[in-house]
Amino acid sequence: MLAYRDIEIYNTHMTTQCAIYCRMSQDREGAGVKVARQERECRALADALGWEVAYVFTDNDVSASTGSARPGYTALMEAIERNQVQGVLAWHTDRLHRRPVELEGYLSACEPRGIVTQTVEAGPLDLATPSGRAVARTLAAWARFEVEHKAARSSAGMREAGMRGEWLGGKRAFGWDTSVKPPVLVQEEADAIRAAAVSLLAGKSLIAIADTWNAAGLRGVLGAPFTATTLRQVLLRARNAGIATYKGEETGPSTFPAIIDEEMWRAVVALLKSPNRPGTGTDNRAKYLLSGLAKCGECGNVVGSSHVKYRDGENRVVYRCRTRGKGHVGKRQADADEVVNAVMVARLSMPDVLDSLVDPVTVDLAGLQSQAGTITARMDDLADAYADGAVTLTQMTAATAKMRETLDGIQEQMRTATPLPAALESVVSADDAQAAWNDTTLTDRRRIIDALCEVTILKTPPGKQRRFDPESIQIDWRTA
Repeated sequence: MLAYRDIEIYNTHMTTQCAIYCRMSQDREGAGVKVARQERECRALADALGWEVAYVFTDNDVSASTGSARPGYTALMEAIERNQVQGVLAWHTDRLHRRPVELEGYLSACEPRGIVTQTVEAGPLDLATPSGRAVARTLAAWARFEVEHKAARSSAGMREAGMRGEWLGGKRAFGWDTSVKPPVLVQEEADAIRAAAVSLLAGKSLIAIADTWNAAGLRGVLGAPFTATTLRQVLLRARNAGIATYKGEETGPSTFPAIIDEEMWRAVVALLKSPNRPGTGTDNRAKYLLSGLAKCGECGNVVGSSHVKYRDGENRVVYRCRTRGKGHVGKRQADADEVVNAVMVARLSMPDVLDSLVDPVTVDLAGLQSQAGTITARMDDLADAYADGAVTLTQMTAATAKMRETLDGIQEQMRTATPLPAALESVVSADDAQAAWNDTTLTDRRRIIDALCEVTILKTPPGKQRRFDPESIQIDWRTA
């Protein structure tokens, strides 16, 4: 049996068992070439030191600056904590650490075990003395500085490129081929965007346009069919008009060739963002007959829908004015729909219904919508000015009333220029108008209602019992 002194003498002649750690943040070749080169140079250093390589741990295409999981580094730390190695070899200290917090964990593991760290480029790390640990911490701090400085330069470059309207990468933009610089049009997709803008301004809904795209075999850049939501996102892009944006702000001309002119694009944006535009183009995902269609008798804004819990514990859908407050309407959806459906069937059963409608006329829809968007924006600015105390309530009320009158006139011109819904004639010509109306989709019912009349929900007069009054649903027929 060996005595303690014999063991001590024996250990002084033992070969240091070491682990090599190699890491690359980005492996653009995808073959691990640079990691293999690091290992090769570390093995040469091990031979020069007389160390025996027991383990090789690698993390290829993994960053050390983001805190992402590094399986190879984790395995290295486990080998250190199990006393399986006496030394660590790396190509440079920044291959091991780029975050000071990670270095502290490494120091805590190596210091009590006397682990020696050697690097090909930066030489040895003396972790056994305060000065050596200070050097290690300094190297880690500079590595972190380099990471943050590089990120700042990259961010600035991205910002400048974005403000110039250059392609910043990511998934392809529908309508263009972004694999070349500058991007070029994908003609089929560009034609679809152009046609969609025209159709939308002519009164067609997003859902109907999306259905047309899907039927033609068009798909999003990830292969998914279009919905009203994804189509809306496509049509709102400023680059459709050749305008560059950065973080939502317009910055000038884009490198993307324009698909539609700026005036038409701004008209589309105004239409899609208007909170009070009537008709089926207002809410293409409307679940109820009158939401986004009927108006509040108090202020003229369109109503939305919400769920209300009644005293009997039941949840019911209610049409509410989007402007909340005293006097603004709220009616149970089922009651209001029942009245409107009954009146519509009665009207559609009359032989003169089509004769009373206004024939579509040719007008500048894009120009009208642009005017409507401008007025809506001015009304919003006026409300902000009142909130800031820049105008009085009287001034705001008077100016808003005047602009509302102008806006109503523009919307009426747009309505008369919108083609009549195709479903209208099929219901009118049916032998049983009630059955035909029941078979019509919700979207087509809403289109027919908007073509034939304007629905206004009135508040219940004072003194009446709080029961639904059919006369609170006012229907004004559109006539030639």
